[in-house]
Amino acid sequence: MFQFFKIGIRCVWYTVWFILVVLLSISTVNISALWFLLVILGVVKSKRDTPRPKPALPKPRCVTRNDIDCFSPDYDSDWALGFEYTNPDHSFCKRFKPRQDSELSRGKETCCICIEGYTSSQMVLELPCGHRYHYGCILSHRVSKTEQLGFYDDLKEFACLLCRLNVMKHYLYYREHGWTVDEVPYENK
Repeated sequence: MFQFFKIGIRCVWYTVWFILVVLLSISTVNISALWFLLVILGVVKSKRDTPRPKPALPKPRCVTRNDIDCFSPDYDSDWALGFEYTNPDHSFCKRFKPRQDSELSRGKETCCICIEGYTSSQMVLELPCGHRYHYGCILSHRVSKTEQLGFYDDLKEFACLLCRLNVMKHYLYYREHGWTVDEVPYENK
């Protein structure tokens, strides 16, 4: 059956070429009539049928705090519904254990929730703004806030405790523009 289909396609193709050869051999046919025939037969598409590519917006040098604050996200989007800031796969937060030889584990910086230093045995969560917290502290802070607001409202309202960056808005801004923080860095200014 497929063979008959291939033969039918070839017959149509040869018929089109035969018509073109005959038309080209007639000296009175102008180019626009030939073009019209090609469009009618579907050999070429008219200029109106071909979609014009949208010009890509140039990537900015960086995303600023003002960009995030002025952004109105779609909280019903798939990105928003799958957001979880404690999971690096679903946010731009980083979760790690500091190395023993790093300044972080030497107590040069403290968690602003518990006012204790970081050790190499504790998990640390770094928000997109660069501020860091003990992973356990940020979870317990979220649990207390969830009891007041409700789970999803807590996610929409969760902000860095130091600079008040809305972490979900930050994530949705990048996702809706199709960027990553590696491509377009965030500057908390």
